[in-house]
Amino acid sequence: LCIFQYLKQFYKQNQYPTLDQKKEISRATDLEIVQISNWFKNRRQRDKTRLECAQYGRPQMMQLQTLAYSNLPLNMNISMPYSCKSE
Repeated sequence: LCIFQYLKQFYKQNQYPTLDQKKEISRATDLEIVQISNWFKNRRQRDKTRLECAQYGRPQMMQLQTLAYSNLPLNMNISMPYSCKSE
């Protein structure tokens, strides 16, 4: 298995690996534990975004993003949440 397939297979079984499980993944993939943690965190966020996009659809998500940031001062340096796009 390639690294990506290994991570995806593990993710299907457990989206929140323990430190010991991350060490096991690290040994199997030669990735640093921080890289593994970041991969799982990013994957959970992508899944959450996809779920929200499926529930609300793209136009509604844009409205929610607009509402979420409409009360912020204009000079704040912020980044918008993930957009609804397929990979």
